[in-house]
Amino acid sequence: MADDDPSLTRLNVAQYFGRLAQSYGDGEFYIRRRAAVVEAIADEIAHARRVLDLGCGNGRYLHDFRKSAPEGIAIGADLSAEMLAEARLRNGPDAPLVRADVAAAPFRDGILDIIFASHVFQFVSDKDATMRGLVRCLSPGGAIILTVGGSGIREALRGFASDTQWSQFAGAVFPSRRRIVALEGEDPHREAMIRAGLAIETRDAHFSITWNGIVAWIDLRWSPFMDAEQRATATRIFGEMSPQLSSRSFDLTERLLIGRKEL
Repeated sequence: MADDDPSLTRLNVAQYFGRLAQSYGDGEFYIRRRAAVVEAIADEIAHARRVLDLGCGNGRYLHDFRKSAPEGIAIGADLSAEMLAEARLRNGPDAPLVRADVAAAPFRDGILDIIFASHVFQFVSDKDATMRGLVRCLSPGGAIILTVGGSGIREALRGFASDTQWSQFAGAVFPSRRRIVALEGEDPHREAMIRAGLAIETRDAHFSITWNGIVAWIDLRWSPFMDAEQRATATRIFGEMSPQLSSRSFDLTERLLIGRKEL
């Protein structure tokens, strides 16, 4: 991670997500997105002996992986102690959990069949070095699976807001997100995978959510970081948009970038 960028230091990332430890992954958006991703990679998980959920957070994907691969071992690793404490509660005392930085994965060469990372690599500055380190841990034929992009939820909102509404809304809800959003795209991750010698495949996990699901996503994910004025702005704009959108559903896509190691 980038020590020269205050927004991306290891400590700040751990503290940032530590504040979301109990609620991250709640709500319709995360539940449906997670179900779509798990279904999209079910075959890889079922046939893996060792799966690493890198940046496992509070252990929701890890819980699903452990159910999907009962004969394998699913390991969770995260930088946040608060997230790992929640992962322990969700996955039980026997779940293998490790406090670790994605940029310095503490695993032996060739020991992992699948490394899964959901919306983690946008926080990694030196993607090439990190990817090379993860490839070292992969078994022959193993794969790194990344979720990239933003599922289209911001674009869905932007499409129904006026320029004024969007400017005010984005300024209230995502004021510190602009650099991270720019780093979520597929290309930087794909290029790092290619330079690390991986064969690339993409896969799309489709899901839909309701307008209430979008409202709940803002409340769960972003409201903890808003001040009173920002919350009031977001609430007002949602109120303005709600009459035309309250009965709609929104089709979203989670992009999976899969890099496979040679046999």
